[in-house]
Amino acid sequence: MESTPIEDRGDGGPVTASDPNADLPGRTVYERATYQALLDHRTAALKLAAVLHAYEQFYDFPLAEIREGRILEMICANRAGKGRDTMTEAVTAHERARHECRVALVAVALDNGMAVTDIGKALQFSRQLAGRYAREARDRWPALT
Repeated sequence: MESTPIEDRGDGGPVTASDPNADLPGRTVYERATYQALLDHRTAALKLAAVLHAYEQFYDFPLAEIREGRILEMICANRAGKGRDTMTEAVTAHERARHECRVALVAVALDNGMAVTDIGKALQFSRQLAGRYAREARDRWPALT
């Protein structure tokens, strides 16, 4: 899984990592996968935040048009499609990254002997959802079975 570099916000934390093994000598494959998934999730969250900020600014035009009594012109300008596509892509990427992060975390928990019920409690989701993530982790890493 390769990360897409984005601009560093200057907070000192890593933004992406191209090699998930670089900072993790002696860690299990599941721990390395979790590390990479967390980096990817953080990257997706930063991108989503940027899209949300741009989307917030997007509203200035239609609000001004409505204040000026030009609501029909605003509707006909049909500028919403571009912003909606960008928003949908960012939300989808964020959700995909979150899912991958959860699968990797569940794999680490399984590797350390946690029961599915306990994983659900620890990660604060249902036992059924924990079970689905556990099945996905076991499918991805057959050594977990």
